[in-house]
Amino acid sequence: MLQPALVALFFKELDKLGGNPREQVLALAVLMERAFFEATKQEQIAFSTFFARIAYAGQRFDFSPEQLHRIHGFRLVAKHTRNGAQVNAEAIELGRVALKDTLDVLGSPVGAPMHAREQAPNFSTYRTNAPSMRVLALRDLPERHCLVVIEEDEPTRELLLRYNVPARNEHFMDSIHILRKVFGFPVVLQLIDVTTDETGTLIPDAWVVEPDYLMDVSAISECFKDTGQEPYAYLVRKFLPHETTEPILLGNIANFFLDRLLNEPDTSWQELFLETFQLFPFVYAPMSDAQV
Repeated sequence: MLQPALVALFFKELDKLGGNPREQVLALAVLMERAFFEATKQEQIAFSTFFARIAYAGQRFDFSPEQLHRIHGFRLVAKHTRNGAQVNAEAIELGRVALKDTLDVLGSPVGAPMHAREQAPNFSTYRTNAPSMRVLALRDLPERHCLVVIEEDEPTRELLLRYNVPARNEHFMDSIHILRKVFGFPVVLQLIDVTTDETGTLIPDAWVVEPDYLMDVSAISECFKDTGQEPYAYLVRKFLPHETTEPILLGNIANFFLDRLLNEPDTSWQELFLETFQLFPFVYAPMSDAQV
């Protein structure tokens, strides 16, 4: 929960909010993001997205479905505003209400533990046949071979995802064990080729754990030698010098552009290009003007 003095400070900032409509929406978004961060920073969980942090706090502090609907609605409004969308008075009012909802709940002296809803589960039924779906896994129900998840586009509805299904996803049980022992919950999953059974439970053919993180597959493959596994080989390579050539630099930039544009197609080229200088500062530096 948030300390009373901090809640008072947030409300003070809300009262003196000013500027043009776009500035007000962005300021409200910063305040809301900060409130959720302060309330969950002691959890020792690496939240890959703000959506994941809100979903966790919604379970931990027992937000109502209506409150979560407004909060996630404003989260999307703020995202579109950052990408250049027009702002109206309704967006500002939604942000004010969402921030007040956030402070009212996070400032409460009592937060519901995450397992409270497990006492009386009430899962939504769902019908879909989708090639891909992004969800947040909240907890595991091993006796039912299911994960409790929420969809990013419908964050107020809890769904069941069945794993260990013969001829479908039973070969992904290793990743379920890793989720329990290493990642913990909540965790973001990208589901592949999703169908539902007669009860509305999601049954994907496969899933990607934490899809927002990229892994260097080439570096990992070099850890497996003829003599056996050598995981320290990956760390050693991190400290060895490597040559940077113009083709390597151009390939890295092209991959970065592709990754970003697939997820944010409206992002401008100039904005992306400037970000490459932040990502590869030491790569650009040694190159002469003729190379660049």
